[in-house]
Amino acid sequence: MPFSFAKFFRSIQRAAGALGTAIREEQNFRLHVVAALAVFVVALAVRVNRVEFAVLMIITGQVLILELVNSAVERLVDMAQPRVHQYAAVVKNMMAGAVLLAALVAVGVGSVILLPRLVACFGFVL
Repeated sequence: MPFSFAKFFRSIQRAAGALGTAIREEQNFRLHVVAALAVFVVALAVRVNRVEFAVLMIITGQVLILELVNSAVERLVDMAQPRVHQYAAVVKNMMAGAVLLAALVAVGVGSVILLPRLVACFGFVL
């Protein structure tokens, strides 16, 4: 099957629409987006180097991606098992745990990169 620009651009539009849906309908995704923007603003303000900025982008992107996967899995579980079932709750809780773990790792990485520069900017001593 030959490559089709029309199909490719429709795929991009659908994916962008899904991101819009996540922003409109998923509170936790909005929270993570705001946190990501704050991290990038601080990183630019304290002038992290390219490698550090790339690490912050990767770790922040990981949290956002995992939150999208979590939201998709929650909807699939609800669709497949609309009545309460213990496995449905376990799946949802494990996904939420994965997002929490990714967010905690991101906070740790962000702290290692940003805290020393913030301390230096404001003259505090650790």
